[in-house]
Amino acid sequence: MSEFHTAEPTGPGSTRAAAPWQRWGPAALGLAVLCVWAIHARAWQFLCDDAYIAFRYADNLARTGELSFNPGYERVEGFTSPLWVVVLAGLARVGLAPPAVAPALTWIGSGLGLGGVVALARGLAGRHRQPWTSLDILPALGLALLPEYMVWSGSGLETSTTAAAVLWSMWAFHRGNWRLAAGLAASSALLRLDALVPLCCFAAASLGWRQIAGPTALGSGSPRRASVLVALAVFLGPVLLHFVWRHAYYGTWWPNTWHVKQHGVLLRDRFGVAYVASWAQHLALWGWVPLAAWVRPRHVVAALPLGGVVVYAWWVGGDFMGYSRFLVLGTALFATLVAWLLHDAVGWARRRWPETVRRPSVVRAGWLLAIAVGAGLGASAHARHARDLAGGWLEKRFESVQAMHEFAAIRVAVGTEMAAVLPPETRLTVGAAGAVPYASRLYAIDAYGLVDPRADELKPAKGKRARPGHQLRASLEHLHEYQPDLLCHLGAQGPKRPSSKLARRRSGSDRYVWACLDYPRVVDGRAGAYFEAGVYCCLRRRDHAVGPFGGGS
Repeated sequence: MSEFHTAEPTGPGSTRAAAPWQRWGPAALGLAVLCVWAIHARAWQFLCDDAYIAFRYADNLARTGELSFNPGYERVEGFTSPLWVVVLAGLARVGLAPPAVAPALTWIGSGLGLGGVVALARGLAGRHRQPWTSLDILPALGLALLPEYMVWSGSGLETSTTAAAVLWSMWAFHRGNWRLAAGLAASSALLRLDALVPLCCFAAASLGWRQIAGPTALGSGSPRRASVLVALAVFLGPVLLHFVWRHAYYGTWWPNTWHVKQHGVLLRDRFGVAYVASWAQHLALWGWVPLAAWVRPRHVVAALPLGGVVVYAWWVGGDFMGYSRFLVLGTALFATLVAWLLHDAVGWARRRWPETVRRPSVVRAGWLLAIAVGAGLGASAHARHARDLAGGWLEKRFESVQAMHEFAAIRVAVGTEMAAVLPPETRLTVGAAGAVPYASRLYAIDAYGLVDPRADELKPAKGKRARPGHQLRASLEHLHEYQPDLLCHLGAQGPKRPSSKLARRRSGSDRYVWACLDYPRVVDGRAGAYFEAGVYCCLRRRDHAVGPFGGGS
């Protein structure tokens, strides 16, 4: 066995009394993981406004055959996940609406991600040919208890599916299944291009360690040249083809999201640092410091992609959404590294004190420690979920799941009402390009530049109120060039109609008045209650009638 694989078989014990638990323990623990995962996935289920951006593109592609935010007008790639959009569009063609099917896909991605962590950790520890033990399952249990992983089992975004594709690509690469690794890597890149950061780090670390420790250090022999060439074709073919198609279809090599989000680097020393620090705090990284005693050069294979994800999240300025969305894969890789180190630590203890480690009292102590850690994670997750249901902002910086859920749910109701009462040729400006445009199917332009074909003309904000992804903000003069009927990005939403004074303050003119729609009470599926009925108001020119809104009122 190569130096890469130093762990010995691990388990709760090797005495006769422990044999039944050794046989059935992993299966029982795996069943427990599934139960915990299902409960937490349901508890954190939600759809965020950003998900409706992809839903709108998918809906338009399914209905019109055009991959555009505003079919029939300028084409703008205002999404980051082309494969996700195409899959949703294909399902929409057979009658499965994106908001209905996306949660199921995110659940599947989350579950596959748990399996990917277990498989990758077993492979890196050299255990893929050894009997299963309960220790093999523990990283999945840890992730199922962590909101930093489980929150993104929901949202309607591609996050969990991308993480699963990356993890299984790493596993296939480690096992020497080059074509499968390449296919999954290409899928990861088409789900989110930034998935290439951890994938490239993993490949570089693995191949570098191969040079140091020998050709069998990865657990597989040296690949044949033909296999490498085929794998490169499998990976580069779809990725390069998509780049060429993008340029032919949209007239640009990069998506519009790049023009919008590239300015996050201006916030990395303020927002980016806080983002990574919050993630590290909630994962209690300090508590795992004792495992550093077993860190060896070979662990760079997991540590380098983990570091790549963390540095990338900092570099782009983080995100305003809570629960570390940009670090979901980092959370999974951290669990992988911890599991690998635990395998090595147990193997070291078995070699040093073979009889002592196998004593039932020591085995019980190990299980009690594992149960205590699991109970602590569970209690923390429960407390954080209870706090989240109160809504608002977390740590005065990150948006809670409940706030994201309420924001999107109300705007779906508003968009549905708009579709019913406004003429189909109505044009909107919006501050959030998701739920209102999706549900209304009206022409919309985003004030933050996401679907603006001239986003590169906008200047980024750098002040204290600037947020990642929301640094660009179009002026009224810029937006008026798109001839909007309603200025909803300057609107107001609440229990009653806003004052005319607020309309003057937001528009800077007496020429604008409110156009208000009543929206019904909205079911809150998370908290088992309702979001109360209210009004959603956009600004319109006083002399410009829009559907039922006319005259000078």
